[in-house]
Amino acid sequence: MLRYRSYTIALVVMLGGLSPAQAEDTVLTLACQGTATNHDYGGATGEGEPEPYSMRIVIDFTAQTVEGFRPIRAKIRTVTNAIVAFEGSEDGNLITHTISGLINLVIGDVQATLAFRDKDTGTVRAGIIYALKCRPTQRMF
Repeated sequence: MLRYRSYTIALVVMLGGLSPAQAEDTVLTLACQGTATNHDYGGATGEGEPEPYSMRIVIDFTAQTVEGFRPIRAKIRTVTNAIVAFEGSEDGNLITHTISGLINLVIGDVQATLAFRDKDTGTVRAGIIYALKCRPTQRMF
């Protein structure tokens, strides 16, 4: 019994510097709700009405990425105590998807624009404007 306790204490001391929270602190997962407004540039439908929208955004400070705006994994461009600015693009067959936005880490606001550009001309054909309010998610276990 004494030997088992010694191993347990040694393991706790050894792992004390490797807190699980440290690894998690580099990734922030946000649950977001708000609106998404579709825009059709050059089409007959024009600007749509804001529609209720919810999504999950994952900010990885180590990898310098923002995920959640599919199909794009955006790169973080600027980080301050209050703001994360991001942008990215992904080529499709005929369309290039681009995303740019700001995440306010203090009040939880997210403003982002997803654009669908003609791959040949670079002309924006359509887009989605997101206006979201986010909060950090909590782990259940």
